[in-house]
Order: sequence, then structure tokens, then C-alpha cells
Amino acid sequence: MNLFLEKKWSVYVICIIIAVSITASFFAKEVQIDHDYERFFSKNDPDLQKYRDYTAKFNEEDGDIILIGIQDPSGIFNSKFMDAVKKSGDKIKELANVKKIISPCHNCFYGKISGLAGFEKKRLH
Repeated sequence: MNLFLEKKWSVYVICIIIAVSITASFFAKEVQIDHDYERFFSKNDPDLQKYRDYTAKFNEEDGDIILIGIQDPSGIFNSKFMDAVKKSGDKIKELANVKKIISPCHNCFYGKISGLAGFEKKRLH
């Protein structure tokens, strides 16, 4: 008899979980994402004023970003491929209105601390 009551109790719990899940999925279609950056800050926040100054100066809401993906079938650990990526990035950087290039060839450094000499900055490639 105890076993029957335990099974009956678990059936009720599973039914409640299913009912809650169905109800939650019904209301999930109402969920919206707000990308208004000004709502993340308080009205007197100095960073909000910097953001407003930026959008007024450059007349844009979001930053203009272009993402370019490059793939080499032999893998990225190929010096010819990395040289080609570096040259391509250098050519793109020369274009008007390009402010920054982020790639393994342009931004990756490693640090080395040797004794009391301090931090040394060297390119990975």
C-alpha cells in the first residue's frame, strides 16, 4: 500500500511540473530583449553622459563592426597562412575609417618576467 501511495504522489508531482512547464512556455513568447543602453545606467551616471556624447558625435547607436572569418584547411599553425592574415589585416587597416584590427597577428602578445627586469612585451607571430 505504501508503494502505491508513493507512486501516486510522484504522478501528481510530475503532472504539476508538466502544467507549470506548459504555462511557462506559453508566456515565453512574450519575453522581449531590450537593447537600449540608456536603461542600464542611472540617469545621473557619468558613463551615460559619455555614451550620449559618443552617439551625438558619431551619430550612431551601436558601434559599426565588421567580422571577417578566415579558415585554412591545414590549420592555423601554418606560418604562410598567418603571414597572409597579417598582410590582409595591414591592408584593411590602411582603409579610411578603419580604427582597429583585432586578429591573432595584430593583437596577441605574451609576457615574460625575467628576474627583476620586469615585464617584456613580445609578439606571438
